[in-house]
Amino acid sequence: MILLNWLFQDEILFQALARNLAEIISRKDDRYIALGWCTLTRSLIEYETSLDKLMTNGIREKYTALLKILSSCIRHLLALMGSGSILQGGFELPTRLAVASADFILSITVALTRKDVVSDSSRKKEKLRNSNSQDQPVSLLYTDSCEGKVKEKATRTSSVFLKDMGTKLLLWDHMDDLIILVGRLKTWSRKSRSLHCRGLERVLKWLQSTRSQYVCFQNEADTQMLKTGIMLLSSCWKHYGMLSHSEDYNFPRQYKELLEEYLSGIQFYADNHADEPAADKDSGVETIKFFLNCLSSFRSTR
Repeated sequence: MILLNWLFQDEILFQALARNLAEIISRKDDRYIALGWCTLTRSLIEYETSLDKLMTNGIREKYTALLKILSSCIRHLLALMGSGSILQGGFELPTRLAVASADFILSITVALTRKDVVSDSSRKKEKLRNSNSQDQPVSLLYTDSCEGKVKEKATRTSSVFLKDMGTKLLLWDHMDDLIILVGRLKTWSRKSRSLHCRGLERVLKWLQSTRSQYVCFQNEADTQMLKTGIMLLSSCWKHYGMLSHSEDYNFPRQYKELLEEYLSGIQFYADNHADEPAADKDSGVETIKFFLNCLSSFRSTR
């Protein structure tokens, strides 16, 4: 980790190392290599705790770029979760590799909810790119790399909107992957973590509802509604994802603080929204549901 942090300080070395690191998981069909890869990359993503007392300038400066590169591995890791599950007594249970794959996906998607960490040099490059293309529309969907054209069903939004959303937009692009992930976690929890399973079932329904409610807003006129959906997903997934880890050695340090936060949130909205207008009351009810979902996952993580 210390060596990678040092090498990441050079832009050329970083690009080569990060891209080759992302390709290892898809090139090497070896469960031991895959397990080690998940452990290493999760440590990189969670560098603030894994390298708590060490210098992390290289990782910190390249953090956003690293997230974007490693997020390309999510689909492959979902496949590992599926192939790494075993049937036992009528229940689907995960192998160690499947658990590590799931925890990596949770770590990187939670990291995408954070504010972008951009170095001074990156900011200068970003400003230069923006000045050269400030009037060019940016597609929310992928473009064809050969033709350079937007796909037929792709829609457009402003570059300002894309910049404001940052990595949260990338999280939104992985909405379908989150649904698959939570569905698999729910299945794994059926045997021994029934409360957690019920909590995940609520989270799964919420993800599906959010997707169906906001995915239709894909043109410039609906930018604000789509932005609302992206921010909603980011705000809630920051908690849902963190509480869904199978192995999280840092969680005990946050236990009491999170418990108090969720309980006080329920108390606040229950006390202050009883006499509100119907629209505001509905909003308060949804917020209480969010805290209850967190608690149902939270208690079983203990």
